[in-house]
Amino acid sequence: MTKIYLPVLNQPKSISYHYQTADPFIANLLFLGTLFRALPYFPQVYVKKTLLSQKLQSLLISPTKLLFTQPKTSNFHTITISSRPNPKADLISTISINQSNSESKIISITGNGKGKTTLGLGLILFNYLNQSQITSYHFFKDPQFATGISEFNFPKFLIFPFVMHSQSTGFLLPHTYKDQIHKHQQSTQRFLASIKKSITSKKYDFILLDEAIDALIADLINQSDIKNLISLAKQNNAHLVLTGRYTNLGQFNISNFFDTKIKVKKIKHPYDQGSLAINGLDF
Repeated sequence: MTKIYLPVLNQPKSISYHYQTADPFIANLLFLGTLFRALPYFPQVYVKKTLLSQKLQSLLISPTKLLFTQPKTSNFHTITISSRPNPKADLISTISINQSNSESKIISITGNGKGKTTLGLGLILFNYLNQSQITSYHFFKDPQFATGISEFNFPKFLIFPFVMHSQSTGFLLPHTYKDQIHKHQQSTQRFLASIKKSITSKKYDFILLDEAIDALIADLINQSDIKNLISLAKQNNAHLVLTGRYTNLGQFNISNFFDTKIKVKKIKHPYDQGSLAINGLDF
């Protein structure tokens, strides 16, 4: 079990998250993904000392942000990541995996639980720590949203930064759909062209397509686009990860194209009690 403590900044109360997964590797990815979002925003991050966090610290420009001494105060957000069942835990997500073998892995991370982008970011960081060439594409997301989406600031903290691409259109909402859809469609076509260029360049070992499944649901891309991207990734030996809330990929006849399928299920979430998203924790 790993715990991460984040100082409470400009918030009325502390938040406690608990991730539970039966797979220790997924637990490590959640750990890394949480640090990915937290380090740019919080002045200090306290973690249980692990080989992964030590390795990451050696690659940070400002390694003093990552500390290994457990805080004595209780005024912290706490994130617990466990790979063992804990019936007393305040469960947020449970994650299950179906896996098959191939040289290039195509992974879907879907579901209504918190942790999809966090897992994707964890995979980015895990590949970075293993010296793979990486990049990411984030549908909808605008780095300037609210006080800034913290994950877009993370690469600049690394000795060897990498490029994260943002569509920067904002999310499509029901009350603005008719007014915004044309702008989103034009932007998405340019975004797709850039993704294809990255895949076929053979420059990258790992590519994250964050919220790509939601772009499919919003009719910004179609199943042919997804199949084409997967085919290109296979041809160019690049690992490809797609995230999104929608889980019924069989509806689009693309479910069988994924080597690994991860489903994130919400058990409980602070949103349910009216808590707002926290910068550096949720975005």
